[in-house]
Amino acid sequence: MGVSLYTALVIQSVDNDIRCEIYGSDGKGKYAGAINLYHDGHLHTTLLSTGLIYGSEKDAIEGMEGVVKQVRAINLAPKKKEVEEVIAPTT
Repeated sequence: MGVSLYTALVIQSVDNDIRCEIYGSDGKGKYAGAINLYHDGHLHTTLLSTGLIYGSEKDAIEGMEGVVKQVRAINLAPKKKEVEEVIAPTT
């Protein structure tokens, strides 16, 4: 599973309401997880989701919390600088 720079930046923003949730079930004991962005208490968009890989609802949520923790531990400063240079190149 890959995470885009945009998704990582959204997850790292302290002002965003990021929630780790269950994305669905196959009815046979397998669950998908999701990382969702909420605005004003309402679902705005799903940032990342998995397939039906977890054995329980708890595992799905914990799996997504682990992804959030890993993404928040990444130093994105060099990537932000690269993006800024593309948006506003120096002459």
